[in-house]
Amino acid sequence: MSPSTNLNSKCSACGGVITVLSNDSAPSTGGIEPEPGTVHHRLLNSNNPPATDTETAIVQDVLSKLDHDLAILDDELSTLQARIESSRARRTSLLDYRIRLRSITSPLRRMPTELLQDIFSWSLPSVDNRGVQLRQSPWLLTHVCSHWRAVSLSMPSLWSLVRLNYTIGDAQRPRSRLLIELQLQRAQRLKIHFYGESSGFPQAQLAVFRMLMKHSTRWEELSLGLTRDIVPLLNDISGRTPCLQKLWLQWTTREDQTDMHSIHCFQNAPALREVGIFHEFNFLTRYESDGFLKEHIRMLKLAPNLVEACLDIAFEEAATSALDVVNQVVDMLHLRRLNVSNPKFLPRLRAPALEALSLEISEDYNQDRDPVLPLLFSLLDRSSCSLRQFRSRGLAAAQFRAILQEVPSITEISFTSPSAAEINALVASLHVPNGHGTDSKPMAPQLRMIDFASEIENHPFMNYLAFLEMLQSRWAMETTALEAAALLIEHHTGPRLDELINSGIRSLDLGGLHLSFLWGLIPATEEINRWCFRITWN
Repeated sequence: MSPSTNLNSKCSACGGVITVLSNDSAPSTGGIEPEPGTVHHRLLNSNNPPATDTETAIVQDVLSKLDHDLAILDDELSTLQARIESSRARRTSLLDYRIRLRSITSPLRRMPTELLQDIFSWSLPSVDNRGVQLRQSPWLLTHVCSHWRAVSLSMPSLWSLVRLNYTIGDAQRPRSRLLIELQLQRAQRLKIHFYGESSGFPQAQLAVFRMLMKHSTRWEELSLGLTRDIVPLLNDISGRTPCLQKLWLQWTTREDQTDMHSIHCFQNAPALREVGIFHEFNFLTRYESDGFLKEHIRMLKLAPNLVEACLDIAFEEAATSALDVVNQVVDMLHLRRLNVSNPKFLPRLRAPALEALSLEISEDYNQDRDPVLPLLFSLLDRSSCSLRQFRSRGLAAAQFRAILQEVPSITEISFTSPSAAEINALVASLHVPNGHGTDSKPMAPQLRMIDFASEIENHPFMNYLAFLEMLQSRWAMETTALEAAALLIEHHTGPRLDELINSGIRSLDLGGLHLSFLWGLIPATEEINRWCFRITWN
């Protein structure tokens, strides 16, 4: 680095010395340094004004020369700035041209169509994104080049996802419907995400939804935000959703849920395998489902206002082991009627308003490992409820008797069994013996309704006459509470059942007692399902 050099010259007007610092490695800088003792130096280093007009003239002359020099420098800077901008524009133009030239040899021009299609598939926006957006895939792909347009139009899967969300106003634009019609033409299977809004242009929304309904045979997924105007339209797609695999339903507002009727149009969708329901405002009062325990508990927590629940708990190995690890207790303060297929669920529940309980014990349930009675009594103790109805399917007679003895609030019972021995044993226990003493005291004298259902397919059959005699013994009690009884028989291959029962009724004094007899697989099964709080749709 070369040393700097000072180049000095003296101002003729004020005596100041002009110093220019020259350095080969740095741009030159300049300044004015008046010599000590000069007028200029004295005035710059004090707050005194010029003493004479001559001193004022000296300062003005220097200022004039400085303004002239500054103007020259400004002109030079403007010229340099213009050259810089011109050079930058030229550089940008050359870069753009270079990029265009290099694109000629780009591997993208030789990319296989299959790979390009795969990339296009990954470019699709998420389901949660807004509706029709021309600046997003797949619409954007059709405006890049003719080749990309041809590839995108040859891929029906790119156009399958149809999103219309009226709750954010995105679908209100007039062009949206035209674009949706074009998209429906380009797609094959459809994934419909339609969210209505009650307060905004309902007729326009209904017109678009009717247009989508015309293509319901191609629906593969349906996510639907319901309004009170949309629900009645769903009846028109009943039986017209053969490809529907995933279904999601939710309500837009609280008002849309009022006066809501059942939705049946999806019950005969043959390919449906996944259903989700978002019920934000806790209006759900009835729940019936078949699934794992964790799913039931999750649903119960989402629906604290349930009044009736029917839970089929899967008995697969994974689900059964999950019963041992799910220990949280769910509070169902309004639950009045409950049916469960696995008693091990009962300790997970607290239901202080519970009035009716139905247990369906399957043949593969291990009662030796998990006795039913402690599980049941734990529910009743925790809930402090007054159980009025108790119904069982597959429970042993001895267990049923123990429940009646421990829970005196029960006034209505239903006992369903495939075993003649169990049915006959419970009938015998309910029979009121003649005479006095401890043995003559009736079991559960408070019973108002006694229902039995026989699922016996082969001999030996239940003792029908013993059932009638049991009723007669309780009906004859001085302070009887009995009001009604029923007998359901699914299978019978013995003597004519109607003649047998009619002769028994004629021989006994049962006048005034409301008796119901029903036999045959279909009618008996339907009534048993009603006892278990199940709904038969067809």
